[in-house]
Amino acid sequence: MDIREQDSIVRYERSPIMEAEQYYPVNNNTEQIELRHVWDVFCRRWRLMLGVVILVLIIGAVYTIKQKPVYESSAMLLVASGRTVSSSADDLGVLSDLAALTRARSVQSQIEILNSSDLLQQAFTHLGSDEVRKGYGGQSVPQWALSVDSKKDSDVITVSVKAYNPEVASALANTVVATYMERDQGFSSEATKQGREYVATELDTVQKQLTDAQRALSDYKRKTKLVVADSQLQAIAGNMLNLQAEQDKANVELAGVKKQKEALISQLNSQGNQIDESSTIQMSPEYQSALATLGELSAKRAALIQEYTPQSREVKKIDGAIAETQARMKEVAQTVVAARQRIRNPILNNYVDSVVNGAAADARLRTLNRVIAARDKQIEALPEQERTMTKLMEKVNVLERTYQMLSDKYYTLLLNEKSTLPTARFASSAHPNYSPVAPNKKKNAALFFLLGLMLAVAAAAIAERLDNRVRDEEFVEQLTGETALAIIPDEKSLRKSAGVVGAVDHRSPFAEAFRVLRNVIILSGAHKDLKMLAITSPGRGEGKSTTCINLANAVAMTGRKVLLVDCDLRCPSLHARLGVSNGIGFTDIVTGGVDPEIAIVETKFNNVYCLPSGPLPNDPSELLNSDESREALRKLSDIYDVVILDCPPCAGLSDMQVISTIAHGVLLVVTVDQTLKPSLYRTIKSLSQIGAPVIGFVVNRLNIKRSGYDYYYYGEKPKKLAEQVKKSRFGRKKRSSE
Repeated sequence: MDIREQDSIVRYERSPIMEAEQYYPVNNNTEQIELRHVWDVFCRRWRLMLGVVILVLIIGAVYTIKQKPVYESSAMLLVASGRTVSSSADDLGVLSDLAALTRARSVQSQIEILNSSDLLQQAFTHLGSDEVRKGYGGQSVPQWALSVDSKKDSDVITVSVKAYNPEVASALANTVVATYMERDQGFSSEATKQGREYVATELDTVQKQLTDAQRALSDYKRKTKLVVADSQLQAIAGNMLNLQAEQDKANVELAGVKKQKEALISQLNSQGNQIDESSTIQMSPEYQSALATLGELSAKRAALIQEYTPQSREVKKIDGAIAETQARMKEVAQTVVAARQRIRNPILNNYVDSVVNGAAADARLRTLNRVIAARDKQIEALPEQERTMTKLMEKVNVLERTYQMLSDKYYTLLLNEKSTLPTARFASSAHPNYSPVAPNKKKNAALFFLLGLMLAVAAAAIAERLDNRVRDEEFVEQLTGETALAIIPDEKSLRKSAGVVGAVDHRSPFAEAFRVLRNVIILSGAHKDLKMLAITSPGRGEGKSTTCINLANAVAMTGRKVLLVDCDLRCPSLHARLGVSNGIGFTDIVTGGVDPEIAIVETKFNNVYCLPSGPLPNDPSELLNSDESREALRKLSDIYDVVILDCPPCAGLSDMQVISTIAHGVLLVVTVDQTLKPSLYRTIKSLSQIGAPVIGFVVNRLNIKRSGYDYYYYGEKPKKLAEQVKKSRFGRKKRSSE
């Protein structure tokens, strides 16, 4: 039978206080309830939480102690993020390309190179295995050993190195910087070296050609007896000399650009960036227009070079226009490539420069070839001997000038190669720092403390989740659907030593709670016919005997005669609490051997009498269920105004089921922090199965300070009142004497 269907018997009857709450409901603040619940959990679990925090802190302390101290040293590197190699206007195009190759990289690019693992490994090799083992305990490169950073808009890079030894940390920081500078200098001089080797090869070739040309001219003069050509031949030879020099220069430049372009294409392919010049740069109409303009300017320059020297103002003006056109072609080409690739790469910029330089050299070479071809036709019209001599003289002059130019460029490149400087230099070297940066004791303590707090909260939540004890009256109210008849405060929370009404101040919260319970049960109209009350609890040691004694004392204060009967025939305790003998008791009356007047004894409380259990029977349940037991209790209820039965625990025993069929009402004592939820549920279910007349439940040993119940004294305390009276009398006597 469901407990909610037993309205007349099983359901708790509402008291006037509960009915008043129905008409005057209290508006509970949900947030306050939640905060109170959190506070209750903290009060119950603070020892567990404190233990978890202390444990985590101990683990953190052990972890921190066992960690090796780590030392950090930093070296500062000043980089040049925009340096270029200067070149004159008469330099070969290959020198301009070398200037682009040796251009300083951006700060971010240099940071990426410094962070590379191969650079760190190379620095480890330079440092030495003994030093590495001393600083890191092995030969492997830890990830945390090196960090490189730079402030925004700054050309200073900070290289920080951590190690277990301060000397090793500073030494490795300096070695990393030195290794980077050495590698950077190698990168910068490699391009210059390649150009010098190329010029050296061309210089040897031109030297052989010049020797052959000079021998041929000498042989021809000796053979023909011609020594000096006429003025016309000398003018033609002079013009051809300038044109041949420009042609050779253009050939050398174009060959150098092609070699450079091949090297750059190889580097781009290794990076996975393939560029098709014909489908990117050459497809731009703006680039083609600039290329046509460059061809026209090259033709004008070829015409001027026949009348003026390369250093003349007219030629310089055309050279300036050609340089502007080349710059515009580079901008257009870089824009096209950037739109296709969408990445920033210094090699791509060098490739674009080589493409434009190659196009310019090719346009200039084609124009010179056309002009030289026209001059050749003019020479063909001269007499054969003069024409032949003119060609030989022209060839010798061209080769001499070319040889001189290549010789100058060779030594220029050699000087550049030997004097190449790295793009960075030491701004500040690293020095040993003997103050460890790790472990950071304060930081570790804060982290482990926060971790301990989180784990403590988690442990408290898990403990609450696994806890099956009743922690407040709200759970019982939710389970039964009724409000507690009374809240019995924990006398420890009130700092009182005794737990009996008669032994404490009659105006204390403890005594007041039992008077409230007395009024609800005895004085209310709902229970006016109740003369025999059975008090039980789900388990043992939950305060049912103490509740019986205090309730009996509170009822006796109204002038009623109250009898306490110890019906716990398995583990009686009333006689010990009241200080009476248990030699004769309830079991002697039931068996018929003793008269009730002999077995019942007076207690130290007025109008409160006690019937101990007497000798314990072999089968308590059968003894309680006997007709003699029922008749004895019925007679006792006729003699006394109220009979209170101290019953055994309900869960797991059948005794209470028998007693509930005899008593007029059953009061259930639920003890906070002790009563098990499964036991409470089984108790309610057991009583409902037999239709026990349960009148309600009492919440026992509730910590009123923690739970927020406001018990207080109304009025002045006797001692304080007496002091005030004494002071007032003293004041009147003093004023009368005056």
